[in-house]
Amino acid sequence: MSGEREDAPRADGDEQARSGRSEPAESPEPQSPPPGPASGSASAEAASGSVSVSVEAAAAETGSAEAGSVPDVRGCAADVFDRLHDRHAPSLTRQVFLLCGRPSLARRSVGHAFRLAWQRWPEVAVDPDPAGWVRAAAYRYALAPWRNFRLSGPLRHARAMRNVPPGDRGLFDALLRLPPSYRAVVLLCDGLGLDPADAAAEVEASSAAAAGRLRRGRAALAERVPELRDAADGQLPALTAALLGQLAAPQPVTLPPAPRVRRLGALRSWGATAAALGLTASLAAAGFTLVASDDERNVPRLPVPKKPSATLAPDRQPGRLLPVI
Repeated sequence: MSGEREDAPRADGDEQARSGRSEPAESPEPQSPPPGPASGSASAEAASGSVSVSVEAAAAETGSAEAGSVPDVRGCAADVFDRLHDRHAPSLTRQVFLLCGRPSLARRSVGHAFRLAWQRWPEVAVDPDPAGWVRAAAYRYALAPWRNFRLSGPLRHARAMRNVPPGDRGLFDALLRLPPSYRAVVLLCDGLGLDPADAAAEVEASSAAAAGRLRRGRAALAERVPELRDAADGQLPALTAALLGQLAAPQPVTLPPAPRVRRLGALRSWGATAAALGLTASLAAAGFTLVASDDERNVPRLPVPKKPSATLAPDRQPGRLLPVI
């Protein structure tokens, strides 16, 4: 009996073990904790972080556009150049027209500057102010003395006045009567708002020289323009800037598209390279010809033996009379 009692709980234990193996106890499903303040703040921080990154990127792009630099340096070089050209070429053409007084020369100067920028794009792309680089190249091209040599002063002024409204001809005439160096500094400082130090770096002059040119240029304009004659010294830059903007705004601008400018720049670059290679080859051929001819002249010539000639006997030589014995 006692053995049966001892076997009963053992059997019950075996049944429970068998039942435990056959029917495992279901584990409770883990329940996701309710969103507390910590998880909510984390998601908010992630969302605000993404928004701040996008806003900072947009602000950086907008700031670069306002500063006149290349808006997206990560893009294709052609796209960046096209943006630079489309943004600055029209206004730069009007500025150069005020600088030289000739619409055709202004268009050629701007076209040359942008073609040169595309040829030297690795240098221009890393420049702090690509628009300033192009502007300096256009100013140098327009102010070259040999491009204005063929026209006298009165004839050049008469041709320039045809593109200016009658009300602005007095200011334009006063501007063109300034020396070219004064005119460039006045346009950079009063027309574009550059500091004299930045203008001096762009025109390749010292700060003192640029400040002196600006002061004398403003004084000359104030003497010839009635709107500037009675202005105070503090108001003169703002009034000059307003008048220059009013003078440049109505000028028509017709420019080729940026892809064509890039193609012309590439063609001229290849043409210059081919011309340089051709000139080098011509010089090398000429030098080789000179050296070869010089070597031929310096070769010692061997004496040429004379042909053997037979001589007649004295009694048979012509023209000699001998007595007959």
